Amino acid sequence: MAGKIPIFTEWFGKPKIVTDEGVAMSEEFYFMKFPNNGIGLKYLFRERLPRLNILKQSKLTDYQFIEYKAALQILEKALYLSRIEKRHLTGKILDFGCGAGGSSIVLKLLSEDIIAIDINLNDINTLKNSGFFPEERALNIDGFYYMTQQPEESYDLVLAINLGELNTERRFIEEFYRESMRVVKPDGKILIHSDLLTMDKVRDVFGVEERPSTRTLVI
Repeated sequence: MAGKIPIFTEWFGKPKIVTDEGVAMSEEFYFMKFPNNGIGLKYLFRERLPRLNILKQSKLTDYQFIEYKAALQILEKALYLSRIEKRHLTGKILDFGCGAGGSSIVLKLLSEDIIAIDINLNDINTLKNSGFFPEERALNIDGFYYMTQQPEESYDLVLAINLGELNTERRFIEEFYRESMRVVKPDGKILIHSDLLTMDKVRDVFGVEERPSTRTLVI
């Protein structure tokens, strides 16, 4: 990580848009090249969330850094598109399936009331050892069991980046639906990001019609 030079896709993301000429490019690069289309060049100058400084970023593991950068991009885009509000990021947050905690570290810069949970002990230990997240708030526990122990309507944001595994089973998503809808506040948000096959099932289970190519959904 230290001394790492970001490659093109780390700045502009993976190609998501195909132009009339058949050229694939990221949304950010597309809007920079064609500012009169869509949301335009102003997306590049959207509100930025707080970040670790370069020295602190260099102390993240490679996988944490990937998670950290992805979480920043996902959350900033959701803010820009008004899918979430700043208050959702500063309130009570549950980071479900936090992995090595890149997303939890991003959210900790905004909220003091965040719980990160993952069933993988090695990932939770990586987060605890990072020094950027309170150890007592990083829990190695089954996420569904943990949510069943929480009061109803108690979270401002339930975040699930990389929900499940590739092409997650529908029954897993259905259980996540039941518990996340129970614990989120009436004016709270559930933000889910995963692979396209999983997201097709997520949209179906949550009863949401959205572009089938999107990997992020906010309820």
